Amino acid sequence: MSKLLSRCSTIAIATCVWGFSLPAYAGCLFTGDANLVSCTDNGVRAWLNSGTGSLTVSNMTVDSLAAENVAVVLRGSETSFVTQSLILEGLTSITTAWTIGAHARTETGDITVSAGKGVTIDSAGAGIGALAAVQGNIVVTSYATIHAGKNVLFVDASTRAGGEGIAATGNGGGAVSVTNYGNVTSDYGRGIYADGGNGHTAAVEVSITNYGAVDAWHEGVRVIQYNGTATATNAAGASILSRNRQAMVSWADVGDAIGVNYGSMTAENGAGMVIWGQRNAIADNYGSVSAAYLSSRPSTGSSWYGIEAFSQTAGDVRLVNHAGATVVASYSDGLYGHGTSGSVSITNAGRVTAAGAGIKADTANGDITAINSGWIGADGADGAVVLKGRDGSSDTPPTTSFVGNASFTNRQGGIVAANSQLSKIPGLGNLSSLSDSERSQFVTAIERRAVALAVNATTLDVTNAGTILGNINISTDTEPTTGTGRIGNSGLWAFSGNSGFGTGVAGATVDNSGTIWALGTSSLAANLTNNGALWATSLNGAPARLTVSGNYTGGAGSSMYVDYASIAHGGAAIVSITGNATGSTNVVLSDPQSLSGIALANLPRNAVVTVTGTPANGASTFTMQQSYGLVTMGLDYSAATQTWSINYSTAKAGNMLDKVPQAGAKLVTSISDIGADRLDILRSEVLGGGGLVSSSYAAESADPISSALAKAPGRPKHGAWTSVIGNVGHGDGYNRESATLQAGLDGGMSLDNGDFVTLGVMAGYNATKFSFDDRYNMVFTGPSLASYGELTFKSGHFITADVAWQRLNASIDFAGVSSTSEGNSFGGKLTGGYRFMSRNFEITPSVSVGANHTKIGDFAMQGLAVQFGASNTLSGEAMLKIARPMVADFGWFTPFGSVKLGDRKTSGGGVSVSDAGTYTGASTGVFGAGTLGFTVSNAEGTSSARLSGTVRRDGRENSFELRAGASLLF
Repeated sequence: MSKLLSRCSTIAIATCVWGFSLPAYAGCLFTGDANLVSCTDNGVRAWLNSGTGSLTVSNMTVDSLAAENVAVVLRGSETSFVTQSLILEGLTSITTAWTIGAHARTETGDITVSAGKGVTIDSAGAGIGALAAVQGNIVVTSYATIHAGKNVLFVDASTRAGGEGIAATGNGGGAVSVTNYGNVTSDYGRGIYADGGNGHTAAVEVSITNYGAVDAWHEGVRVIQYNGTATATNAAGASILSRNRQAMVSWADVGDAIGVNYGSMTAENGAGMVIWGQRNAIADNYGSVSAAYLSSRPSTGSSWYGIEAFSQTAGDVRLVNHAGATVVASYSDGLYGHGTSGSVSITNAGRVTAAGAGIKADTANGDITAINSGWIGADGADGAVVLKGRDGSSDTPPTTSFVGNASFTNRQGGIVAANSQLSKIPGLGNLSSLSDSERSQFVTAIERRAVALAVNATTLDVTNAGTILGNINISTDTEPTTGTGRIGNSGLWAFSGNSGFGTGVAGATVDNSGTIWALGTSSLAANLTNNGALWATSLNGAPARLTVSGNYTGGAGSSMYVDYASIAHGGAAIVSITGNATGSTNVVLSDPQSLSGIALANLPRNAVVTVTGTPANGASTFTMQQSYGLVTMGLDYSAATQTWSINYSTAKAGNMLDKVPQAGAKLVTSISDIGADRLDILRSEVLGGGGLVSSSYAAESADPISSALAKAPGRPKHGAWTSVIGNVGHGDGYNRESATLQAGLDGGMSLDNGDFVTLGVMAGYNATKFSFDDRYNMVFTGPSLASYGELTFKSGHFITADVAWQRLNASIDFAGVSSTSEGNSFGGKLTGGYRFMSRNFEITPSVSVGANHTKIGDFAMQGLAVQFGASNTLSGEAMLKIARPMVADFGWFTPFGSVKLGDRKTSGGGVSVSDAGTYTGASTGVFGAGTLGFTVSNAEGTSSARLSGTVRRDGRENSFELRAGASLLF
């Protein structure tokens, strides 16, 4: 029969005959040109003679106990091409104590095997097997639960063949595809195995895709192809575990090898992913890969890489650990890409932890490119990132091979640490922020090698925009002459030890626009161009000693940071440059707080920088102008030795502190001016404001006082007022900001002789800030009290007097160091003047003399004593004021203006800073001021308001003041 549909039933106890009778068992469905079908609980076997056929095993329990028997077999013709399908479905259970659980085979023909979710296979040998012995395509799809390789006798010790959970092998030209959705376990064999065979004449693909869980003794997933592409994929959510070999292998003898992981892969005693292509090798990890070594297990592997990608002949290598992915290689290298005659590219955007190198690449020709934007922590003696040349299949440095370009780029956000245990990166120069264990981890990292380029290449380049912790070495003296080398740093590079280039590298340069941190005793064999920050600081008590073996160029904005411990140690300079030095670099003490508590005379004045070659700009090649508290640091230059040594001064702080007594004097002067303003308002109200304009301001009267008080002779006038003042000034190296609130009570009374007397008191609060630069500030706050009085003669002449007291609570913040002090300022002023009308203008000339005494309390800062001398100031001034009273709807509007010219002389004062010196500012100064403003009052003169602005210029300060006030009479 050309085609047969047969079902065997034990219920009918029937016989099915194809040449002879067979026992029957429900659950077998066979289609096609069959020669024999056996369907029993002992085994299911079928042969397809020709054409297309299928065997379906459904809801059966098959237990094959016979020696060397396969539980379920579908066999194709040995002479003709067939297309056959083996289908396992329902709740089918297959158990065999020998060989294979379910097997489909053709000599020439295509095979399809499918196993459903309810299928379980328990096998001493392989679970599912498919073989196209001569030629044919194979497709295996399994949702089954498979436990195979339970008997070590069925696993070849040398080839590891046998005992696979799923095995598919094609020879001579067919493609092989295995897709697993179920759970696959092999106690002694491989998990899933796909082999294209070695008889192919045309290129085809062999692939394994795992969506399930694989647990195997040997390789978890292994793909082999001899002509075409080999592809292994572990899907998201899937897992592969190898107990004693690689988790994934993809190998192509002629063609590309591809490996992709989205899930998790673990090799307990072997490599995680091994991707070997005859042409190109491509590996992508989006999930997690873990590789380890267990000495307690008899190893069958020879490598323990996290991911290995290898081009065996003339192809390229591309290995990518994607963002969010992790690779852990606890015994070897994390990402290893190598070739024999092509380019190698390795990219890490995830996290790599390795006992060897985190990234390792080598080839004999082509380019080597490594890029990191993730995290690499590795313990390898050769480096955390290693790029090498290669002789044939050897991993040793090259003697004849040549690479075009070799480069490593650590992108922004990328971290490369030569210590897999590193847990924390400290702030610059701040190792004290780490615990003992964290500090030990950091020190281990920076003392090891982070990046190594050991290759004979046209160009060798390391570019860092992230963080590299450890030494960077490009070539060594034992390797052949290479091309041009460069290290470009725009991130953070920290190291301790020997970094730089071998003598065979031409144009060996380090271009720094970021931060280079050299700790302890270190050397940099390179020409260094510094456009960023170069730190040289101590390490675990050992002073920094950095040797730059080459020329040094300091670009605009370049800096060099050193620490106190390295300066205090003495001896050799902290930074020694063996070549020439050009440009200009600013030197900074990284921990100026270490100066606190040390007498100025005892501060170390040791060498910071020395240049063996020529310093092109002489003393200005290295400069320092740094302050901390009272101390300003600079550099002394010795032309004889071409050495820059640190020095110290308190002059800058002293000249700033000298402003403190002057601040007190200014505040008292301002209080006097407020009192003068108030008296001027009262004088207007008495002599001619608010509806009481005296007849003296009109031509008809010569007795202004009597006319003004005619309505209420002898009755006192009382007033209450308030005033707000804002003042900003720019002085001798400082900016000043002041705010004052004052309020007062006063009263006036006419005398029997027609004169008028006024007395008042006021109180207020002031806050003043002196800013010398972003890091130097002094703030004064405190209350004030004052009294004032005036005698106004009926002739228009007047005499005023005031006395004032200002409390000074000083808060001083100098370059990160703070202290406080307190003091008092007293002063008074006597003024005489005359007020008269001319052409409807009020004209008031006046002269005054004033005196002030200020004393600030002593304080200490950084262990240095600051002492203020008492300051006394005597001043004299002349003023002319012109006002124009005008009638308005609401009462009176009186604009006014005034000019003032004076001089002052200061005695005493000054400030001394410990044994460093005494500093005293200018003792004399001519000053001038101009004011514009206006007063408004009601017609009765019982309320008024005033607004004015004043510009003042004296020998030390230009300032502008705005005053606003209001008053009531009752």
